[in-house]
Amino acid sequence: MIKIRATEEGKHKILKIDGHAMYSDGKDIVCAAVSAIYYALLASLAEEKGVRFMSHYESSGSAKLSFVASDLSHGGFNMAVRGFSLIAENYRKNVSVQIERKKQK
Repeated sequence: MIKIRATEEGKHKILKIDGHAMYSDGKDIVCAAVSAIYYALLASLAEEKGVRFMSHYESSGSAKLSFVASDLSHGGFNMAVRGFSLIAENYRKNVSVQIERKKQK
């Protein structure tokens, strides 16, 4: 199962993705969908002028993205989280999404 955790604390956003969908051997459409959304967000943030800080780490079955950005980048993060949530709704055995919104300190 892919476990996705999205955390928001004001302008600081963290996205953690761990695991494998195990939907199908060889052609895993669920894994491909999650990866496509993640890489689209990553590419979008890399081009965004309002990003003040960004770090990301990837290994087999794991990714972590952390960034601080303007309100404009907030929409991309929300779109990605919504996309992950839609996948989780349709593939409950393969993907789970946890969303945490913390109050800004």
